[in-house]
Amino acid sequence: MRLVLFATSLQLADNFLPVLELHVARGGDGSLLLMPWTGYPPFADFNPSHVPVLAETPISGLSPADVTPAAFETFIEEHLSADVDLVVLAHGHSYPSNILRRTLQKLGRRTAVAVMQHGIYQDWAARRDETTYDYYFCFGARERYQFPAAMRSRIVPVGLPRLDRMRATPSAAGKYILYVGQDVPEPWIVAPLLAECRTHFKRPVVVRPHPRFAAIYDELPNDLHAVPDDVDIDGPLVPLIAHADFIITAHSTAVIEALYLQKPAVLVPNHGLTCFAQYPALAKEFTAAAVDDALQSARSKPEQIERFLNAGIGGIHYDHSERCLEALTLFCGRKLGLE
Repeated sequence: MRLVLFATSLQLADNFLPVLELHVARGGDGSLLLMPWTGYPPFADFNPSHVPVLAETPISGLSPADVTPAAFETFIEEHLSADVDLVVLAHGHSYPSNILRRTLQKLGRRTAVAVMQHGIYQDWAARRDETTYDYYFCFGARERYQFPAAMRSRIVPVGLPRLDRMRATPSAAGKYILYVGQDVPEPWIVAPLLAECRTHFKRPVVVRPHPRFAAIYDELPNDLHAVPDDVDIDGPLVPLIAHADFIITAHSTAVIEALYLQKPAVLVPNHGLTCFAQYPALAKEFTAAAVDDALQSARSKPEQIERFLNAGIGGIHYDHSERCLEALTLFCGRKLGLE
């Protein structure tokens, strides 16, 4: 099976990259097709391990708004050969990923298309209306029930492959509180809370925003002196979590990574809490006391956290890439007649 991962940022590619690495290591044909956008910075040291990269630059350096369907079609013709069996979309619901299947059909390609869930919070109503994929690979079994019964045969829970790398990540004694920022709640809402937490918990607070929203956090005070010298604040998030006492965030997969490292994670009020319905550590308001209450709940209710992990990601295991590759081979091989 010839497998290609299409991603519009290196960060999104990293979610699925361990599957490609496993496929290639076992003698399979796998490649990464990149179209990283200007303004969505990748990690500077990102280096796909043993995976060929088909294209590393944007279309003529254009922004997403300037990439027309015609330009995208030319890009696909140039970089994606006709004998590719399956394209996996790292983020299938943003342009131009969402027109890739139509582009392939216009070019007369037999290539199947699968989408990988890219974050724990999703607009599931939009996903249910999606028709541009053959299979949707979600994190946990609960997500299959976000789709109508008629669609569930092609909704496949496989976990989050990048979690497999955490098997080798040591968890250190906590030295600071880590705030992992999203676009919401906005920094001006969070700033008083973090200042209060510094005093309440007698800990420095390190702020690490999602790379896509880094600019909006530029003015927020950040206790970088608390970060160990061998940990890069702008590098991968996992080492920052590993050295934290606990994390505070919104609807972020950082919660899953923290739990894998046995670090408590507290969620502040935000619109993405629907995907944390079983999670016990939800702060009721933007106060240090509410964060403390949620933190104690996280530490005292391990059974609820275990249920949340089992439903949302398949528990704490390091077989996500194996599960995903097995599903790709079985389901997509069946569609392509490769069995």
